[in-house]
Amino acid sequence: AFPKIEAVITPDPPVRGQKEIFTVFGTVPATINQDNEVYLRFFSEGDVIASFHIPACGPNSLQQCPINNGSFFIVPFSVQVPDYLPNPYDMMVQVGDPDHIPL
Repeated sequence: AFPKIEAVITPDPPVRGQKEIFTVFGTVPATINQDNEVYLRFFSEGDVIASFHIPACGPNSLQQCPINNGSFFIVPFSVQVPDYLPNPYDMMVQVGDPDHIPL
């Protein structure tokens, strides 16, 4: 399991229906490999409103796999913010294996 990671969002706060860039980063306590992904989820009242994911490393990312334990990790993640985003809402960013991410 991976600990909490950080994300900087642009623009902040997200604008409904607009493109948003999440720069996800942190120091990894376990090796990130080609099976790991970065997940972004929007929630309202505990329900998932929208879910996005991209590879955490590899040919289309800034860093090649594997990203070794103790290394700094950074990946930009661009998404279209849902038009139907309620007020209030929550966001969650996670790195992990698809089989171990709760939906």
